[in-house]
Amino acid sequence: MSCYFQTGDLDLWNPSNSVARLFLAQAGVLAEFVGLPSGLAGIVDDECEVDPEVFEPFVRELIDRHDGSVHPVLRGMLEGFIIPAAVMVERGGGRIPVSWSDRTERASGSMTRG
Repeated sequence: MSCYFQTGDLDLWNPSNSVARLFLAQAGVLAEFVGLPSGLAGIVDDECEVDPEVFEPFVRELIDRHDGSVHPVLRGMLEGFIIPAAVMVERGGGRIPVSWSDRTERASGSMTRG
């Protein structure tokens, strides 16, 4: 089984259900951490709607926190979420900082769309 992260009819990512649940749980914790909504709805019928107007600023704030920190553990923890999230932002037509392009290009190939 898998879960579709989508914006309208556009599929952004189609991970397994366990990966989708973990990603969504991380988003909830990180939203609390930065004080912003994530833009991710709950999973309903193996689908999770992504609001790009909310999701992109959320991901950008996480990138800013990552890039502004010198704490290696914090940076590592954030990076694990940011990379797939940034791929989703790009697939949805949004933009991420150029400094993240190499990381998202490498990850994008392993992130199926369905």
